[in-house]
Amino acid sequence: MRKKLIVFLLLAWQSQSFAMSLQEFLGTVEKKNKSVQSLDVSSQVSDLNRLADDMSFVPTFTAGASYLSDRSPTNEFVTFGADESKVTNYNLGLSQNFSSGTAVALTAVASQIDNPGLNGNPLFNGLSDFSQGSLGVSFTQSLWKNAFGRGTRLLWKSQDASTLAEKGNFDLQKKTLMVSAEGAYWDYIYAKENLDISRASLQRSQKIAAWTKRRTADGISDLADLLQAQALVSQRETEVIAAEDDFAAAKKSIRDYMELQPSDPVPELTGDISEARSLNSMVNGNKNKVIYLEAYLASLQAKARTYEARSIEDSYRPDLVLQGSYNTNSKENNIAQATRTWTEISLIYLILT
Repeated sequence: MRKKLIVFLLLAWQSQSFAMSLQEFLGTVEKKNKSVQSLDVSSQVSDLNRLADDMSFVPTFTAGASYLSDRSPTNEFVTFGADESKVTNYNLGLSQNFSSGTAVALTAVASQIDNPGLNGNPLFNGLSDFSQGSLGVSFTQSLWKNAFGRGTRLLWKSQDASTLAEKGNFDLQKKTLMVSAEGAYWDYIYAKENLDISRASLQRSQKIAAWTKRRTADGISDLADLLQAQALVSQRETEVIAAEDDFAAAKKSIRDYMELQPSDPVPELTGDISEARSLNSMVNGNKNKVIYLEAYLASLQAKARTYEARSIEDSYRPDLVLQGSYNTNSKENNIAQATRTWTEISLIYLILT
């Protein structure tokens, strides 16, 4: 007797612990449902794509090295008797585009030049093996096309509106899915209660049929009463079958929303279908915003297309660009001296300016 009581209490505790309220059910759907997860990821991708659109304003660093051995030179050293020219070249660059339509670039070049054919000529000893260094800075400013960032600002406004509309559309789909999941939740509870009521009605009709059968056998009731009671049993059996089908369909829908495996049990859902729930509570938001959300998204898309059209119009304007550049040059015996010299010159220039 004690073992049976322990088993009963254990089963009762498991059943109670496995019961799930509406908010727990919706939380599980939001956490496990693949469609909801895909909409959340899509919303995050929209933000990342918006950030990727600004990659053109990230500073760009370049570096390179090259070596040239020309046995048939066509440069100015040929006139001095050089029959071969060897050039080792190193370059670094840093450029930055700004939203104001300004572009700034900093370049540094160092070259080692070797003309073996000039080694024996004392007049050109300085040209047989030497290094050159150059440091330069340049900038451009658009004055008409994308004048002081006008086109960039239009493009940003278009991208912001498009991203907001795209994320809003994903949010609308998610809310629709969650409302549908809650509908499945209440359908399950209704189907379960309807099944319980149908089975109880069947049991009562069977008791009535059995009672009428005894009364008919005793001659108290007519045969017509017995047939009517049996017909009621058949009707209640049909209702039970239909209720079982509805409950099975509701249970499958719950499985689909919760992404349960075939071997996973369906949790016991708790809820009172007599309690009314407003649209506001179903979507966790302001009712007016939900009703007009599609119109709001449409307005965002229209605004994005307007800015996009203005941006395209600006991109077809004739361009008028203000340009400026400054370069230093040095000639030394080796690359180390050449780079040190043009660095000193550039620092002097920066101090003077």
